[in-house]
Amino acid sequence: MTTYYKFKPTAGYSLAITDDMTGAKLPPVQYGRWVFEEKVDLSPGDGRRIGPDADEVIKGVLAEGYYLWSNKA
Repeated sequence: MTTYYKFKPTAGYSLAITDDMTGAKLPPVQYGRWVFEEKVDLSPGDGRRIGPDADEVIKGVLAEGYYLWSNKA
């Protein structure tokens, strides 16, 4: 299991997961800034969902350094 860090912007609907607790790997947001929300423990193949599937999130973090998605309903 690996610990990741979930961030949300001060304005907007995006959420981000990264393996960097500082959020330095996250792309800039158009308005505001990223703020830490919570720690998230994920393992490949565990079937856990935090919105997107854990395997999808882990793959994105390994490839880009972060994974973004919208929480707008």
